[in-house]
Amino acid sequence: MAEAMFTTGSPQRLPVFFSAVLMAAVLVACSDSEDPDKATGNGSNQGTTNTNGFLAGDQGATSQDANAEEDGPKFGDPDLAGDGLLWETPDLPSGIELVISGKPVEHFVTEAYLMGLWSTYASGLPLETSLEDLTSGFFAEPEVLFYELVRGVLLLREAETRFADYDKHAFADYKDRMEGAAGTVRDSLVKRYGVDGWNAHVERKFRLQLLLDDFQQYAAEVTEEELFAFYDSEILAQLPDPEKREHIDISFTAMEPAIRANLMKGRAVEAQEEWLDGQLDGVTVVATLPAELSHSWTLSGPR
Repeated sequence: MAEAMFTTGSPQRLPVFFSAVLMAAVLVACSDSEDPDKATGNGSNQGTTNTNGFLAGDQGATSQDANAEEDGPKFGDPDLAGDGLLWETPDLPSGIELVISGKPVEHFVTEAYLMGLWSTYASGLPLETSLEDLTSGFFAEPEVLFYELVRGVLLLREAETRFADYDKHAFADYKDRMEGAAGTVRDSLVKRYGVDGWNAHVERKFRLQLLLDDFQQYAAEVTEEELFAFYDSEILAQLPDPEKREHIDISFTAMEPAIRANLMKGRAVEAQEEWLDGQLDGVTVVATLPAELSHSWTLSGPR
């Protein structure tokens, strides 16, 4: 009960990533539950990655050809401009490949990261915009576009290295909880990505959680002053209606364990972010992009 009454709230870059590679599939399933083979999403071109994103599988890729056969207005049709008609967003261009530090990034990691960003970017353009202009505009600044994805992939690789082996019983419990929480969304994800894709997603989420837990040892302890400040600003200031909190103990004593866990998780994320900042210098990135927009660069530390 206590956990449900507040949110984490601390500025965290990686949950942004975990909100394209370790939640994009969940966003796809939730926003298009009737047809999980269509990718929609939300976010900004600055990298509101949806990290629940899917990390394995190839079955969900859609094709430009299939899109072209459907009836209805199409993006980039000048005859429809100004008619107040909505169009179907074109599929993300095919052939996008990313290589980080000499190692290719799995296709669906990249796709999951880009899908929501692509849809949002396209929705903000005039109807008469050509597909060529849409593509060139979207990929105009690849170093900015892929920055959060590069960070997230480095983190995923670290989790896989540190936790190549893990407690199988702990993983089974985690998987059961995750599947129970996902409900019918899991069915949509399995339909889109296959059972192997779903299992790979859960395993990577589990490893990332182990990695975050590992960074707890570097997190600064939470002070009593911070606990009370959070209780005052986030609990007392946001109490539900009296009838809704009738059976909830909102005393500081009852809420303190959940508040402490919440703040310590934020501290662990900060420690993780600081570590990741130190891994960026010298990282090489090669992006194979459509429309002769391919680009390579070397990072020199955090932005």
